[in-house]
Amino acid sequence: MKIKDTEYAIASADNPLVYPGKIPDFSFLYQKEDFYKIDLILGRRVGQSHLIWSGDKPDGACRSRESLNNRLVRIGATSLEYRYPVITYGSNASPSQLEGKYFRQGISSVIPVIQGRLLGVDIVYSPHFTSYGSIPATVITCPGAEIEIHVTFINEMQLQILDQSEPNYNRVRMDSREFPLQLKTGEILSEYYIYISKKGYLKFDNQLYRLSAIKALNSKFHPATQIDILTKLIDYWNRENQEKKFDNVDTFVNLLKSEAVWKDRLNRWLSQRFRHSDQALTFDTDFSPKVYRQIKPIWPKKGKDEFIIEPNYQRSPGEFAIAINQKVAKSRGLGRHVRIEHTLHNHSFSVIAERLLKSQVDDPEIILMDQTLRNSLGVDIGDTVKIQKIKTSRSLRQLLLDSLIPRNYLMMRVQKADKLMIEKPNCTMTGIAMEILGIENGDIVIFESSIYDKKSGNYKIVDLPLRAYQVPESMKQLRESTQSGMFLKTRFPDCSEVFGVFPDLPWVFIDADARIELGIQMCSPVKVSISRRYQLIKEFRSFSLLIILSILGATSLFDVEPFSIGGIFQVPLSLCILFLIIVIALLLFINMRQRLSPKITSHKRKF
Repeated sequence: MKIKDTEYAIASADNPLVYPGKIPDFSFLYQKEDFYKIDLILGRRVGQSHLIWSGDKPDGACRSRESLNNRLVRIGATSLEYRYPVITYGSNASPSQLEGKYFRQGISSVIPVIQGRLLGVDIVYSPHFTSYGSIPATVITCPGAEIEIHVTFINEMQLQILDQSEPNYNRVRMDSREFPLQLKTGEILSEYYIYISKKGYLKFDNQLYRLSAIKALNSKFHPATQIDILTKLIDYWNRENQEKKFDNVDTFVNLLKSEAVWKDRLNRWLSQRFRHSDQALTFDTDFSPKVYRQIKPIWPKKGKDEFIIEPNYQRSPGEFAIAINQKVAKSRGLGRHVRIEHTLHNHSFSVIAERLLKSQVDDPEIILMDQTLRNSLGVDIGDTVKIQKIKTSRSLRQLLLDSLIPRNYLMMRVQKADKLMIEKPNCTMTGIAMEILGIENGDIVIFESSIYDKKSGNYKIVDLPLRAYQVPESMKQLRESTQSGMFLKTRFPDCSEVFGVFPDLPWVFIDADARIELGIQMCSPVKVSISRRYQLIKEFRSFSLLIILSILGATSLFDVEPFSIGGIFQVPLSLCILFLIIVIALLLFINMRQRLSPKITSHKRKF
């Protein structure tokens, strides 16, 4: 919605008496001259929350709701993980003030502003004037207090602009162990940044006054508006200075804005007469702040079976691997393969991952995960996932085959099959996915997932062979245009928005029978690999004709005598060649029949 068309249009810079301006009581994304409400999701990180369009949708928005991460990518803005979390408690939380500070100055102007609560501090007035004539606020310690604030996630350029626009403040780093900051998602940021006035605190009649626009619990300071503070200030000034008196706050503010001499004089008077510096915060001035992805999140009431995600740099590309503490893995009896589970919108999604056996992870609460695995489950660095044991066994034949012909895996996102493929052992996927797997139309691929085995009480791996065909581009475009919704309540849900991942994993279309057999649902991630047995047969079939032609060509060049079997029968070589040709032709017929048959022979594979 346009800022100018709402109640949030008036900024403090335009009218100092409305300081800190109208601040929304919800989280929002500020973008140039607009701002959009963000629907935070409890238990998920900020980037996976959803934007809600009211009225006209912004450019490029084809959905009724869109995850914050996806929106930032689509408009080419800095992703959330590379932004700095900075608490704003004054005018910088007002959409109109953000517009004036960034958009009107030609600065990058896309800023997520997220609600949160800060413990152990309060917001009081500072003894100095802003450039536009307001008395601004600052932070003060207040044990037991709890205030509602907003956290702006700004990029490096915006941080530099903000530093320059706050000459009377220090940007400092604060620790949640001393002053906890919890976002409305439930996430507690281990550290964050805030601006503290260099001027101290404004004190009238031995009393500090808090900013009434900020909601607070258990505060010991009296609330006051900007007009209340200026009225008190004028009263003191008129009693102490007979040569120049002010009739009301309007004339006072106009003089401040128009005459710099008076502003300097009043600033000196404020500092000498009403400055208070007790109860100051202890802090570290941090000139090399951390971005969001470098700040460790703290989730309250984390389950004992959950692990905090960090990036995995120990694996080789394409392994879909994780690494955890070796003692933890041994105590849980985890093997080479494990099941990673995550719950979204009351639906559980899982994926099979390979565990790196020789990796070193010191922290027992940490799991190192590949980017592909994180995308498949819709989790970010700092999220938590569950690890579950998978009962597997690998034969000597399987180990030998793995060493000779490694599997080429691809992680894909499940979509409902087109009607043409229903109740057939087939699937469709994009051409680029087929090229990566190294297959052609009609080749067999293997789907892998994990299901719970009631007999053993553990999860086990199931696999399903299906023939793969390239999905028509028209069908793909139609599905993209008809998908909607994000909570698995529509016929074609928007999986990208369910998981907050853009671009999403490559799609694979399979029918309900296949999904039931694999124990998965719409939008589930699934591991797909090429059928090595089928490919070996296919390679043999491709070269068999060349072998026959080579043999025929060789025999036509030489006059070869018949050879005997056991010294009794004399068998002409031509008859042997003919028999070999018949056998090869029969094999070719069987393989071709298998290739063209609508049925696929059972494919059981042990790990």
